[in-house]
Amino acid sequence: MNDPTDKLEALPPSELAEELETALDAMTEETYDPAMIEAYLDALDRKSPMPAHPSAEASYQEFHAKLQGYVEQGVSKPAKKRRKSRKIARVGLVAALLAHTARWRGTSRWY
Repeated sequence: MNDPTDKLEALPPSELAEELETALDAMTEETYDPAMIEAYLDALDRKSPMPAHPSAEASYQEFHAKLQGYVEQGVSKPAKKRRKSRKIARVGLVAALLAHTARWRGTSRWY
């Protein structure tokens, strides 16, 4: 007899993940089979194990190094120009709204 785990071992990780998703979508409360899900997850873990989580200190050091690289490249300079252009656009929008409101109040009977 064919063992279902043999079929799972023959599949690449991407197809295993797709088949697991299909199996989960097809299951209902009555047909839920935890052993089948466990078989898929075990096969995935053997073929493509999850990497170990880095420590908080290692993650912080990596983040700090990336941030330092951005600062050295001067990435923050264009953001200042962008802020200035946004400020100019906002001031222009407010001026246009005030002019429109003043014109509307001048011709309207509703004060």
